[in-house]
Amino acid sequence: MHKNSWVLKVNHIFIRHEDNIIFPATSWKVKKDENWAIIGENGSGKSKLIQAICGKIPLTAGKIEYHFLQNKAFQTQPYHWIETVSFHSAGRMLKKQGGVYQGRWNSIIDDEAQRVAEFLSYDNIHKINPYEIGRYLPDKPGFLQLEEEVIHLLSIRALYKKKMIQLSNGELRKILVAKSLLKNPEIIIFDNPFTGLDQTYLKKMSDILENLIQTKIQVILMLNDAKSIPGWVTHLLWVKDSTVLAEGITRDVLSDRSVQKMLTKKEEKSVATKIRLPEAPQPEVNSGPEVLVKLCNARVRYGENQILDSIDWEIKKEQNWVIMGPNGSGKSTLLSLILGDNPQAYANEIYLFGQKRGTGETIWDIKKKMGFVAPELQAYYPKQFTAFDVVCSG
Repeated sequence: MHKNSWVLKVNHIFIRHEDNIIFPATSWKVKKDENWAIIGENGSGKSKLIQAICGKIPLTAGKIEYHFLQNKAFQTQPYHWIETVSFHSAGRMLKKQGGVYQGRWNSIIDDEAQRVAEFLSYDNIHKINPYEIGRYLPDKPGFLQLEEEVIHLLSIRALYKKKMIQLSNGELRKILVAKSLLKNPEIIIFDNPFTGLDQTYLKKMSDILENLIQTKIQVILMLNDAKSIPGWVTHLLWVKDSTVLAEGITRDVLSDRSVQKMLTKKEEKSVATKIRLPEAPQPEVNSGPEVLVKLCNARVRYGENQILDSIDWEIKKEQNWVIMGPNGSGKSTLLSLILGDNPQAYANEIYLFGQKRGTGETIWDIKKKMGFVAPELQAYYPKQFTAFDVVCSG
């Protein structure tokens, strides 16, 4: 393919969504040597535009052309060759693996829990049905060669023995990227790939995506704001109210008057709407134990895998701690002992608020004294929950 050849052409389209027409008269062209990001706030219409490009919602006028379909003898629909990686959808996959958030600590001893090797297998990726005949299937030796390339690209060989529900947030993202790559797509669209990542892993994820653009795969990002744009993104499509506000080279779009005006308003609104929370009532200085959390020689082991070993730790009143370590180092496992989520807490000497674990307290006695927020926990909230439901759930 010539360096400047096009990959995707959106020609004067109108998209039907329910009873409305969105993105009226929209045109857009993606070339092979361009790295695009679609920018827009939640509800701006980014996802609907991508669904239309994938052929999943109808156009009322115009057309979308795909260069890569010209040489395809089988699977000639665009959605066969375009992968969308949404890390929000990881929740649905995790629920199938363990049901509830605490299941990740219990299913580790369950032999039926799916391992990464099975999740990324040829049969699972291509949904092989032994009773189905006449269906086009990719060549298996070619798949195995591609799998080796993906393992090397993402450095995931060590994860293959793990169970899916054991994976940390960063590890899970790598595996979802691997799943999409193993389908050998022409285009991969990443929906907010940096949300919920710390600075260290954010850089790693950006590097992974930058490495992908060196391959034949076209990478397109969907982002909520300009602060998340990686340096390797060359072009932007800025979306607002289901219309294209501006598109073109990154520096030109960011200096566009309409975009600048919108960013200024957003900044002013952010400053004007800062919420002042009422101060929490201060407990009496001498109320409660001095040591809030105490772990004595804590250990966590699953089969041959020693996750934590000989951990001694005290958290006292008025102390603020940071737990640091790379993905898979055991940070979440350590917290699970304190939060009452991990049954191995009963095999360890742990004191919470002056009371030894395993002396009659319930998980709810523990949780009512602690707050906890994490991407993994968010993934398990039912999609139909309103913000009010989530707050009231505690």
